[in-house]
Amino acid sequence: IFASPQADPSKEANDEQPHQYHIREARYSDLSQVAELITFGFHPEVKDNPILRPIRNLAEIDRLQSNFPYGDVKHFYFVATTASESG
Repeated sequence: IFASPQADPSKEANDEQPHQYHIREARYSDLSQVAELITFGFHPEVKDNPILRPIRNLAEIDRLQSNFPYGDVKHFYFVATTASESG
């Protein structure tokens, strides 16, 4: 479990509550959310483009799925989740 201060600049320093993060091995079902995060994080120009956004997202899902460690004991994907999302 890792803690990080909130990134809300409107809060005063003494009012900040840390976020709790868990790092766990990724599941295949996580890949669509990871692809969306990568798409918007590295390609923000497609956010408001209804044609390019799904194409870029599908390309990321394809890349993640083709590299997913299907039973390879030496290859892992990890995800960080908030404490409320862990499971």
